[in-house]
Amino acid sequence: MPIAPPGQAIEVAVFYSIEAPAELEGRFLERRATPILYMTLPCGEYVSIVARRVPFEARLVPEMRGRVQARRRALQHSEIL
Repeated sequence: MPIAPPGQAIEVAVFYSIEAPAELEGRFLERRATPILYMTLPCGEYVSIVARRVPFEARLVPEMRGRVQARRRALQHSEIL
């Protein structure tokens, strides 16, 4: 899925279902959602991850005031292995 244009955002959703991905795909596409990934669980049920473009609503983005921000640092090669 390409980057959202100005004024829009990408909404990502996770769906848990007993229906097979082939049965769900048409409904996702009707709702303008792009299937990204399907997983079959050991019990035979499915998890689907889909994305779609939606209008960006700044009021829904939480403010960072009063929250502790994580410190960032580059990982060293030895920390990755």
